[in-house]
Amino acid sequence: MIADIRQYFEMLHLNRLLDAGQRYTFSDYFDLPLAVRDILRGFDYSLEQTDAELPVMPLNQFNLSFLRRSLEVNQRRTRLDSELARRSAIIAPVLTEVCEYNNLVFDTEYTISVSPHLTGVVDYYIESVPNLLIVEAKQSDLVRGFKQLAVELIALVYWRDSPPGLVYGCVTDGERWQFACLDSFVGLITQYSAVYRLEDLDRLVGTLGMVVAGQV
Repeated sequence: MIADIRQYFEMLHLNRLLDAGQRYTFSDYFDLPLAVRDILRGFDYSLEQTDAELPVMPLNQFNLSFLRRSLEVNQRRTRLDSELARRSAIIAPVLTEVCEYNNLVFDTEYTISVSPHLTGVVDYYIESVPNLLIVEAKQSDLVRGFKQLAVELIALVYWRDSPPGLVYGCVTDGERWQFACLDSFVGLITQYSAVYRLEDLDRLVGTLGMVVAGQV
């Protein structure tokens, strides 16, 4: 399976953008000075941006008082000047709440290796229907973080050997969250322009809950 994928990529124009003999991890795409559309075209995917918003679970489905209090204390008592600090103080508590309600678990530092151009470690992975990946954007740069997220979504489709369908992703710096959806039926990644902020916790958790519950 992996050998077939590697040969397939060699037939695409990706090799005109990347060094065919070099290994690229997911984080390398964050730093790559290429437009996300060009990168995706190399994997035979296109990009669409939309102002449409994802559905939100009714507020009465969650009791967020404990989470809200925990986040307030964590933000006040933690120096959020590193990626590790933001992960433990903000991102992980939010994902834990979403998984608790939906009876799911999430993986951290989840390794995926499909080909030399699709390999690396995913920050967070929730195995659900549909699956959800979360990328913490380095340097709080959501634009470049989205490039990394898009490539990870493509890799997950091949890694899980999933039938054609939808896979969701989110790029975040802890305080801002932006969603994406990969449709492997048509080779399309949709980027949702809405940015969900931690201050609007009900909307953020409600949207994440709808995604992992497969109600989007």
